[in-house]
Formats: sequence, structure tokens, C-alpha cells
Amino acid sequence: MIRCSLYIIYTLFGSLCLLVGGALVVAAAADDFTINLFVGIDTTSPTTPVLQSVIPVAATQIDILWMASTDDVVLSGYRVYRDGVPIATTTLTSFSDSGLSAATLYSYTVDAFDSFNNISSTSNALSTTTLALPVISPATTTATSTRGADNSTRLPGLQSFLLTPTKTRAAITWQTFGPTKYVFKWGRTTSYDSGTISGNLFLQQHVTFIDSLEPGTKYFFELEAMDPAGKVRVLKTDSFFTLAAVSSALPVNVESFNAVVRGTDVDLSWRTGTLPEGAVIRIVRSHLYFPSSITDGSLVYEGTGERITDTRAVSIRSPQYYTAFVVGGDGLVSSGAIAVAGRLFSPLPPTTEENPVIETGDVLILQAGSVMIIQGRERFTLDASKPLQADGDYLVYIPVSAVKPGLKSIIVSVQNPSNQRLVSRFLLKINQAGDAYEARIPAPLVTGASRLQIEVFDYTAASVRQITTTITFVRTQNPVVLFPDDLARTNVWWMVAGSVFSLFLALFLCWLWLRTSRREDNR
Repeated sequence: MIRCSLYIIYTLFGSLCLLVGGALVVAAAADDFTINLFVGIDTTSPTTPVLQSVIPVAATQIDILWMASTDDVVLSGYRVYRDGVPIATTTLTSFSDSGLSAATLYSYTVDAFDSFNNISSTSNALSTTTLALPVISPATTTATSTRGADNSTRLPGLQSFLLTPTKTRAAITWQTFGPTKYVFKWGRTTSYDSGTISGNLFLQQHVTFIDSLEPGTKYFFELEAMDPAGKVRVLKTDSFFTLAAVSSALPVNVESFNAVVRGTDVDLSWRTGTLPEGAVIRIVRSHLYFPSSITDGSLVYEGTGERITDTRAVSIRSPQYYTAFVVGGDGLVSSGAIAVAGRLFSPLPPTTEENPVIETGDVLILQAGSVMIIQGRERFTLDASKPLQADGDYLVYIPVSAVKPGLKSIIVSVQNPSNQRLVSRFLLKINQAGDAYEARIPAPLVTGASRLQIEVFDYTAASVRQITTTITFVRTQNPVVLFPDDLARTNVWWMVAGSVFSLFLALFLCWLWLRTSRREDNR
């Protein structure tokens, strides 16, 4: 019996040691933490809040501010009373009471409560009168008006503004010089027909969100504000572009795809750069138009080379249209580089500083602001181009919704920055998601100004829209790390000295060993 009791005691003691040891190990491995354990019932009320101010900011709004309360356990919030009637519950220490009557006296008090529903005593009461109804002047929509000498003549002014778009949403924050209400309108055109959102409180700091936007789409917006005196002003009109839903894994096209007629033969040449593992070049020919897929025409070549002759290609039909596809090892196919034998392409418009963007054709088919260029994290549209890295591939991206239906194809043409007579052309194809036309353009690897043109063709293969702009390719220079010459020379001398010393030491040890061995042999 005694042995059993001792066994139980030892077992319990061992278990306790394991638990304590485990707890100490966890506590030592983790950050400091606090455990609140509620035992019993809390009967202590929070301290009484103190009203600091009640300020009328408009004929229909009063802003209330009070000092925070404290509680021995957890403070849950505050209740706001207007003329003795509860009107709001909040966890903040301020409240904007709106929907009031003009030129009317209102009295306010506040109390606090905790998680056990203990309620503090009522705060001090403060009263104020809402502003009188303003004399409404005609709405001011020009951005040239400035603030006057006093608040009675001051128009709403924008102090700061930030719009942050994502693929389907935009977050807008801004600050005005005084309390204002707002109306925010947006749409794909300046008619702002996509939506309207408004704020009913007079505030200086504003935050709002607009949702259900389409990826890779340009939106126009207008921000209108009204101050407590009823003065209205358009604070900002601008546009933004939602982020493209770019998850393109299409291979990069070949570069400098060219077709040269030699009698009845056609010499085809291109540059592949570095092909992905398992990828091949597939060239397809058609006398009708540029093949849009690897099965849309006659197969001319498949391999990893950079040159082929299509014999007797123009002996029967001319012109002949060629598309060179890069087929990845995973089966994905590039949009296609194109060339034509027997017909000349129209030259690209020359570079002009006065008119960097040239648009011809039907403006309803495609807008320059809907064509996006994407390289890494850099994104811009053709009407606001930025420099591109010369050693990086880039994506031409056009939302399907931005192109008028009824087209045959979209072609992008890019000049070589070092030789403007060399032009590479590529088809844009609908991506796997079906929401955009895409083409991955290979890096030019040279710096300089280039012309990029988007051309849209209808079902009669006639060009109906052209947008041309200037693209500048630059190269980012990596900083050169220079070591002090003295330090480098010192390191070299130390290395040489160390090597020589090690060699002499090894020779000395060998000589000493041989000498010792001979003495032992003589004995």
C-alpha cells in the first residue's frame, strides 16, 4: 500500500514537473504575454467622461468631443445623449451629430460603460446652437477660386489627395482646409456614369472606396465638395487606371522576324534570344492573312534555329503571311511575331517632340489610355509613357472591353532603338482568362528612342485605327564597388608572405623529419 502511494506521488510529481517545465520552455521561447483571468463579478463602474466641446460646424451638424474614461477591467464604450435622449453608442471619444435643425439649441451629455454593463455617472452637459441656414450662392465649379479673408467668403479647398487603385477597387483619401461634405463620381468617360458616392458629414479628413471596377481599365472621376455655408466647388477632376489582372505566363516572342523574297523563295530569319527549356519555334504560313494560331495555316518550320527558306512560296500566291510562334515545353504559345512576303508594311510615323502620341482612324474603336505597357512593377498607358528597361521583356496589354467588337486583329509594331528602319511586329492574342489582348515583346537590349504603334484591323483586313507613341529604352547602371588600392595591395602582400612562410615551414618540417629518421637508423 505504501509502495502504491509512493508510486502515485512520484507519478503526480513527475507530471507536475513536466507541465511546469513545458510551460517554462514555451514561455522562454515565446514573447512576453499577459493572461487576464476574470474571477467573480465586476461591480466597479468606469470613471465619468468629461465633455470638452460641442461645436456647430453646419446648420445640420454638431461635433462633440470628450475626455476618455477608464475602467478597472475593460472599458467597452460610450453613450451619447442629445437633450437627455440616447442617440449613439461609440468606442471613440468624438461623435458628429447630423440631421439637425438650423439655428436650434441642443444639449449633450455622455456616459461610459464596461463589459459587465456597469455604467458611469453622466458627464457634464454642454449646449450649443446649430448655424443658421446659409444663403445658397450659385455652385462654383472652377478650380481658380481661392479662400477668402474669412470663413464667410472661403470656398472649399483641397489640401491633399491620394487615390490608390487595385485590380477591382480604389481607395481615396483626401483632406480639405475646412469641414466639407463630398460627392465623388466616376466612370469610363467624363459623363461619370459608373457610380456616385457621397458623404453626409462635414469633415476635414475623408476616406472612401469604390468597388466593382474592371481590371486594366481607365476611369475618370470628379470630386465635388460643399462647405457648411453651402458653397459648392469641384475640387478635382482626373483619371486613374486600375491594375491589370496580369497573370500572363505566355512565352516571349521571337525578335526581328523578317521575310525576304528571293525569286519565288522566301528567306525567313529571326532572333530567339534564350529559349525556355523544351521550347521550339513554329512558323505557320497562310495566303489569306497572318495565322492566329499554330494550326491556322501551313506549317513551314519547327525547331530551335534562327533561319529557314520557304521554297517556291510565292510562285503560286502572293503575298504570303507568316507568323512565328514560340511553343513552350508546357504547351503555352506566344502571341506570335509576324512578317509578310510580297507586300510592304506602311512605315511608322516619325518621332515628333511636339506630338508624341499620334492617333488616326476611328476613335471609338480604341483609346490610347486603354493600352497598357507593363514591365515588372512599372505600368503606364500609351498616353502617359515612361522609360522602359532595355534589358527586360515587357507586356502590351489591352482589356477586351476597351476594344470595339468586330475587329480582325491587333498588331503592335516596335522600332529598334539603334536602327529605326528595323521594325518588329507582333500579334496580340486573347489571354487564357479571356479578358485582355496580350503580347510579350522581347527586350531590345539597346538604348534609345523608339516608336511603338498599335494598329487595329477589321474583318476586311483594313486598318481602322492606329495609335503611335514614343518609347524610350534606358539601362540602369549598377553601382561600381571600388576597394581602396592600398588595402588591395596590402591584402596581396599578406597573401604572398603567408604563402612563402607556409612553404618554408613545410620544407623545414620535412628536413627535420628526415634528419630525425636518419639518426634513428644510425643507432
